[in-house]
Amino acid sequence: MERDLHEKIGSVEFEKLFAGMQPPAIVKHGTIKRLGTAATLKRGTLLEKGSDRLLYVCGTNPAGEATEDFNGDGTATTFTLAASPLPAAINGAKVGTADATVSAYNPQTGVVTLSAAPVSGTKNVHITYEKAGVNEPDCVLTDDVDVGTSAEENVAIYVSGCFNEAALIMAEDHSLTEADRDTLRKKGILLGTVQEP
Repeated sequence: MERDLHEKIGSVEFEKLFAGMQPPAIVKHGTIKRLGTAATLKRGTLLEKGSDRLLYVCGTNPAGEATEDFNGDGTATTFTLAASPLPAAINGAKVGTADATVSAYNPQTGVVTLSAAPVSGTKNVHITYEKAGVNEPDCVLTDDVDVGTSAEENVAIYVSGCFNEAALIMAEDHSLTEADRDTLRKKGILLGTVQEP
């Protein structure tokens, strides 16, 4: 039986994450902060490191007002914030749409105490506060990883290397500044471009 030796039998998918060989890619480990909604973070995601030493997707943790929602059960008056770092103060609380009175807040533990137990309801207690922003890029995710809502996720990260800036994944409305590029360069992460084959 004759065989056509000009037949295409496969193809190569080029790696687009790296833009060069120097500096060498060094892999270490880090811990990604649990998410509000479970998601799969993709290889090449640019991560920021917070003051809590946890990693966040670059551009997803800006400073500003944040709200955490809790379930009322008709008896509990204390609720523990999951924010990291914990806020210095609470802006306010609501049960449904009505204002609730905060009788105490402990910034070391994140425990908020309301003066009256909220009625039973799913996510009907809303506590707002000012959160500190995380704005400094730090490392690049080496592999796809599923991150849940109940626990932090240990991951492998690139702490140095030469990366294709166009292939890095960040928050949808976030873009790198020159200060961000300088920060990455000081950490051993260089950014370049890759010419498409």
